[in-house]
Amino acid sequence: MPLASDIVHKIEKDFDASSVEAISLLYTELLTEDYLKSSTIVSGNIDRIIRCIIYLANKNIDKLTKYINDAKADARDVMFWAEYENLADPHPKKVRDFSQPFS
Repeated sequence: MPLASDIVHKIEKDFDASSVEAISLLYTELLTEDYLKSSTIVSGNIDRIIRCIIYLANKNIDKLTKYINDAKADARDVMFWAEYENLADPHPKKVRDFSQPFS
């Protein structure tokens, strides 16, 4: 499964010299047949999940690995952390939408 062009561009921009490693991690750890068939992924949301992971990683390869593993456990957590603010509040506010391409 090829990565969307906006995702590749964002990885190249954010991870610079480590962009090949970042893309490789996504393919070897996340974009596996087992994960793509798992119940933790909402159908059609893989690009959204990857965008959330990249956002949360904040240009750090170690954080990228952490959030990939978090997504493998439950992708909904990663989407929640990336798209909402005031997470401890009983009514967190959605402020980002990673179902849309990076601009």
